[in-house]
Amino acid sequence: MNYFENHLTSDNAPTYMAKTLMNPDLSEFSEKCLKVAPSATGVISVTNFFILDKYDKPKAVFLAEWILQILQQDRPDDYEEILFAKIFEWAKVYCRYHGLQEDSTNIKEAMKDLIPYIRFGNLEYSTLAKIVRPLISVEELLSHFCNKAKEHEKQSNGKVADT
Repeated sequence: MNYFENHLTSDNAPTYMAKTLMNPDLSEFSEKCLKVAPSATGVISVTNFFILDKYDKPKAVFLAEWILQILQQDRPDDYEEILFAKIFEWAKVYCRYHGLQEDSTNIKEAMKDLIPYIRFGNLEYSTLAKIVRPLISVEELLSHFCNKAKEHEKQSNGKVADT
């Protein structure tokens, strides 16, 4: 492992990180890769935050703290949909791994530390309506819908919508 740590660069960090995601025992090295990588978002779009066995039973789930580090990174607005889908799927597997029912209460509990860092305003309307609705308050959800509508109107008209 020392060899990889000594030769870790911003060019090879995403590749190393993708490989370490498959082995939770290497989470410490994965965190180093995350700090060195110019953008881990591309790597994460093709990776899950959990490992399933051949029978689709969870073998391992990544710690919420690790996912939180990813959420705290800068990322393009259009990446939020992919990242949220990965996190939501992680939360469902997290529930199964811990013997909990995959319901909105348990999923919300699994995601509780992550929710403040998810940029819900960048999600699609259908994602907000179908998936996010039970995770945040009605007031927050309405605010995201209104802000998206204002932004859409602003882009359509080329001016700021009335507030």
